[in-house]
Amino acid sequence: MQKSSIIWLILLLLVPILVYFIFYGDEISSMDSGFYDINYEDPEWKEFETSAEMRAAIYIPEEDLVDLPTDEVLIAVLEYPLIGDLFVFNDIETAVRCVSEHCTALRIFLSREDAEQVLDDALLNMESVSEKMHSPDLDKEGIKYILPVLKLYFDLLDMPPIPDGGGYVKAPDGTDVYVRIDHDLLIVYWDYYNSSL
Repeated sequence: MQKSSIIWLILLLLVPILVYFIFYGDEISSMDSGFYDINYEDPEWKEFETSAEMRAAIYIPEEDLVDLPTDEVLIAVLEYPLIGDLFVFNDIETAVRCVSEHCTALRIFLSREDAEQVLDDALLNMESVSEKMHSPDLDKEGIKYILPVLKLYFDLLDMPPIPDGGGYVKAPDGTDVYVRIDHDLLIVYWDYYNSSL
């Protein structure tokens, strides 16, 4: 009799847990998988023939992100499987503008008033940010390249207009930096940016 009582007690304890997983199991597994249901390591990804198919598979509606804190939106940006597209363009402003057209998370992140502060915090705590990501290890390694590009984008927005043919402008820290209107703009400013970290 005592043995059957123990079995019933165990069953009574397990039933609520099983019911919970039956009703909420999908939500739990989606939280563990990050913001995107698929990434480039999944076999289905390799079946896509166009970037449009990839973008459709990883699209997140704006309403899914709009109420999240800015630091979580940044994680969604960093987990975005096509965030590497930032490096396909000749200049950072064009890259960020074009990627934000198909990356809802980036578009929302850029619109936030505290985005620059969240980005600065992330740059100082890259390891912590990496631990919050539910992405392939390569993406986690890539944040050391993505975060500075986003920071540079914000810094470029703060820069004064560049004189025709090039010249000196005041950098965000007040120093004079020589820039030209061509690909050297990125190189010259990037050298300044790296030296100020």
